Amino acid sequence: LSPMSFCWQDLSQLPPDADAAVTILDISHNHFRSLDSLAPLKQLKVLIADDNELDSQLRLPDLPHLETLSLNKNKISDLEQLCSELGRRAPRLEFLSLMGNPAAPDAIFQHISRLADAAAAADDADDFVDSATPDFDEDDFARYRLLVAHLLPSLRYLDSSLVTDRERLEARQRGRYLLKVRLAESDGPAGGEDGARQPYSPLPSLAAAQPDSVDKAAFGKSRYIYYGKHSEGNRFIRNNDL
Repeated sequence: LSPMSFCWQDLSQLPPDADAAVTILDISHNHFRSLDSLAPLKQLKVLIADDNELDSQLRLPDLPHLETLSLNKNKISDLEQLCSELGRRAPRLEFLSLMGNPAAPDAIFQHISRLADAAAAADDADDFVDSATPDFDEDDFARYRLLVAHLLPSLRYLDSSLVTDRERLEARQRGRYLLKVRLAESDGPAGGEDGARQPYSPLPSLAAAQPDSVDKAAFGKSRYIYYGKHSEGNRFIRNNDL
């Protein structure tokens, strides 16, 4: 099957004459703020929507056959909201890429890509990148992957990496502790001698919560930088999809 592409066309919604039977669609490098115009594409299996203006409220229509979704370089900041919508609207999703979004740790690498390029010729280029990201560590990356794996248990790939069996086990055991705690309006005063309401409950450290037997080598920093003019999501299209 031939993919349909509307890349670089200054679009904010899908043209009405798009083939409703398409199974592979690339709408990268446009101005989409929602995906509700894709509602007629009930047979869609692969959607590449890199470099748009999509936030956590995708307004994704029901896409029962969607298996691959690439949302690199958008404005997604709330993983729970995003994954909740994906779980409802795309129950067969197996491949998801979120690199370059505020919610993904890899977004930090986007921020320092120019610095990394400038230091590429130096012997200590790796140390240069590490020192430029003081607020990002292995726990951030692990939490991100475990939270997504917990919310989307059928996912096989996240970003550029396979969701491992160890990650699936950790997601089942500890994923619920990574969820945000939202207080209902009817809740009474919480915490503190003055009864002041707390806006959130601090999350436990993943490293502290892990038993000593867990091999921390299972998690590591992503050295992958999404950088370039081509659609990063194309790497998910397999030969039998073409």
